[in-house]
Amino acid sequence: QFAPENTKMAFERAVMYDNVIGVESDVTISWDGIPFIAHDKNLIRTTNIQDIFPNRTKTYTSDFNISELKQLDAGSWFLKRDPFGTVHRLNESDKTAIRNQKIPTLKEVLDILEDADQSFMFDILFSGSENHPYRETYRQKIVDVILESGIEHKRIWWLYYHNTYPNGTSNFTAVQSGSPPIEHLLANGVFITNMR
Repeated sequence: QFAPENTKMAFERAVMYDNVIGVESDVTISWDGIPFIAHDKNLIRTTNIQDIFPNRTKTYTSDFNISELKQLDAGSWFLKRDPFGTVHRLNESDKTAIRNQKIPTLKEVLDILEDADQSFMFDILFSGSENHPYRETYRQKIVDVILESGIEHKRIWWLYYHNTYPNGTSNFTAVQSGSPPIEHLLANGVFITNMR
């Protein structure tokens, strides 16, 4: 409530709360193969894309390279729209920090979580064009970044949607969204559900 979604500031603040055991977010991949944190199919709602790339406002999130994504302001929208009615409680230092937020890479978020000894529940949301160079391999690229990080594998909570996992995910914790039959969960080795 006190930081823009899917920014380093949001993750840093979330892990400061007592009784927090982890955070949840969505991961996608850039045109140049860098996994990063984003939820929407385009960048209109949570960045200043219309100011930086006015001809690309409807471009898929994954169709930008990481240097382009890092040019975007991922925080000022929060101050303008005040989605939780909390901006009046922020001091000027907080507001300045919010204005300086960028779209974080997966590695940046994993570093925050590893330092805080927290878990990461994630979903992979690919929103790229048909000719995206990582269209067939994005899941494995994302898993490779996780495996290269220092975070314990049991702290990675993978939202289970697919019958196959990329290589190296056997020690991740499988999480099912929704409420499928218990037989389905047990048959797929899923012991945690993410209820909405």
